[in-house]
Amino acid sequence: MDAKFEYDRFGPWILEVNKKHGIPPLFESYVNSGESPAMCIKIPRDIERRKAHPGMHLYDYVLSMFNDRLQILERQGDTVNAMDVRPEDIRCIEVQEDLLTGRLRLYTPGKTVSVRFNTVSTDYILKLANLVRQNYTKLSESKALDELSYHPEDTMSHTFTVLLSKEIAADSNTRLLVMQNETDVGLSDGNMLRLLKNAVTGKKLLESMILFNGKELIVFYRTPFYRYRKQAIYSINKLYIPVDKLTGIAIDKDNTSTRIVRLTLSVSQHIFPLMLSQNNPSMMPFIGAITDATGLELHKGRNYLDGESD
Repeated sequence: MDAKFEYDRFGPWILEVNKKHGIPPLFESYVNSGESPAMCIKIPRDIERRKAHPGMHLYDYVLSMFNDRLQILERQGDTVNAMDVRPEDIRCIEVQEDLLTGRLRLYTPGKTVSVRFNTVSTDYILKLANLVRQNYTKLSESKALDELSYHPEDTMSHTFTVLLSKEIAADSNTRLLVMQNETDVGLSDGNMLRLLKNAVTGKKLLESMILFNGKELIVFYRTPFYRYRKQAIYSINKLYIPVDKLTGIAIDKDNTSTRIVRLTLSVSQHIFPLMLSQNNPSMMPFIGAITDATGLELHKGRNYLDGESD
């Protein structure tokens, strides 16, 4: 590829490799021209354009989705580290967005593959993630879980309403299982000292929800889990867990609030916590449905057991 041509089109955005936008020169020797991927993207370096110049290595990653594997080419200085990941080896996928910073994480038994990107190109990352998801769920058996008995969409924020609508539009089998609305923690803590502290700081538990499409749990949540008065939280985390890859489910009290429960989903050695109100009406039906469908046993933490005995 001509260095000037590549430089002229360089920016923070991801480009899909095609006849117009070729493989960056550093990566060319690692690409088999005889194979045609379903999708191939190149992810730029996180540098200001004014610091770039023709002939410079401008891209950090080239990701290619083939029928039997995801090829990850990562620039390391003037060399390239090549790795092939089979879809069946991917335990779950997470896409994180926080303003302009994004992370694609692929969780495998041996390691977590993390790819940084600019969120102006999130659509490309989600398109690639969806191809991986289609591959790793095509042999999975569909399971039936009960839907929520209530419909809390009217109390959702606009952001979460849009997220839910997009998932249902993409797959009509998608159903809402758990919804946690933003909650004022200061008004729900049984500990008087913490109640006063939370009231002064305006501590709130942020929104989250769990969806199910027959084969995957789709978890949307914000991090950190709490925000305080005048604090703005912009992050959105999208976690996709195949139900047949789920290895554990646990529940315990959150150490910072007696009225908040930490629900933990485990996938091999990877742990994913979610904070929910203790009185969330969708929590226990969800846990019951998941344990019935998977045969997993709910693990109750010591703090949760102590609360049950009070």
